Amino acid sequence: MKVFMPMDKKGQPLQTGAAKAPPDVANRRRYTRHRFSARVEIRREHELDLDAMMFELSEGGMSVATPNILTIGERVEVTSVAGHTVKAIVRRKHGALYGFEFVGMSEDLREKIRNLCRGLPLFKTILEDV
Repeated sequence: MKVFMPMDKKGQPLQTGAAKAPPDVANRRRYTRHRFSARVEIRREHELDLDAMMFELSEGGMSVATPNILTIGERVEVTSVAGHTVKAIVRRKHGALYGFEFVGMSEDLREKIRNLCRGLPLFKTILEDV
């Protein structure tokens, strides 16, 4: 599993414009979001798998980039999240970026994602709704 962390010219983690986001945006989430880069496949019912790149992960969901068009409210399965397939709902869309909420996840898998996230840097965004 590889984690992508943007660096500045001095080799320090790149700080994005998180300070620009209003405080209520940062505090409205149930789970902290973490930078995590991995290839995933999105499976729609009765369709071929769609390639995507996950760039953010939390206990409650994730964000991905994909050139494929998804619909807000659409239910999908995503493989591989912490080595598992999870059910999710598309909650947000901004161009080719999508936010997913995990649904029906076992507590064991949630704990596995929680432990993985503990070792990852926090995700900061300049986009308010992704």
